[in-house]
Amino acid sequence: MGRLLVLALILTMAAATAQSERFQLFNNCKPLELVIETLSADELEVGLTQEGIEFRVVSGLHAAQLYDPDVTPFGAFLYVQVSVLGRGYVVITELNKLVVDSATISRGFAATWGLKTIGTGAWADTILGVVDEHLGDFIRQYLRVNREVC
Repeated sequence: MGRLLVLALILTMAAATAQSERFQLFNNCKPLELVIETLSADELEVGLTQEGIEFRVVSGLHAAQLYDPDVTPFGAFLYVQVSVLGRGYVVITELNKLVVDSATISRGFAATWGLKTIGTGAWADTILGVVDEHLGDFIRQYLRVNREVC
């Protein structure tokens, strides 16, 4: 009896996790818009460029067939922010989706999935490596959740 209860609990948790991931990442495999936060003087000082970050992210999304600048976005965008302060840095990557508040029928964008890395040693190569890791994690998880329509 105890084993059946544990198995039922595990299956319930797995189903809840799958539903949560579906809410967070499901987008019917439609192209995403891309928003990259504008870099400040601190980011430029360590050797980062707006174009360099954008090229990496666009290339990765394009290779996964998740970005096409000629297609009207479906209501979701990938947001990337890189911040540097002294020798510290923060990289934030979020999927923002159009959501509806059922109580007020108000619509707006909300981050439904995200990664945040805080580190020291703010060098361009280190930070770009974190951007690549975030993008790789996002693409793997996004394609897994959207696999039946991608």
